[in-house]
Amino acid sequence: MRVRNIVTGLIAAALLSVPCPAAAAAAPPCTGAGCVNKDPVTTGCDKDGRPIAEVWYRDRLLQGYYSPSCKAKWATVIGAPLNRRIYVRNSDGSPLFANMIHHVVWTKMVDGTLPAEACFENSSVCARPTVGQALF
Repeated sequence: MRVRNIVTGLIAAALLSVPCPAAAAAAPPCTGAGCVNKDPVTTGCDKDGRPIAEVWYRDRLLQGYYSPSCKAKWATVIGAPLNRRIYVRNSDGSPLFANMIHHVVWTKMVDGTLPAEACFENSSVCARPTVGQALF
């Protein structure tokens, strides 16, 4: 009886260690141009999003984010609300704005396969990549 329990336990452990095909990474909800004007949080693109450009302005951090899986970009700002909007834009469309009404705000996404800019509205303050390019 004891041997059978040990064998059953070893078989169960072996089966649990085999990767399950259903556990494979899910396809992104959108990619590139298919993500335009979609929310990075509700789509899940924010899960692997990372800041690739940033600038400080009046104690607020403006960042340009990029999601490698979704191939999309968006702008986010952290700091006290300011009577100003932020936007993200690339050459493929109109700017997408977000009002600074909370301490953390983000825009909807643009096609991340194209260069983009993340800026404060009505100012020349835009996030710049750490690699020194004009756009992110």
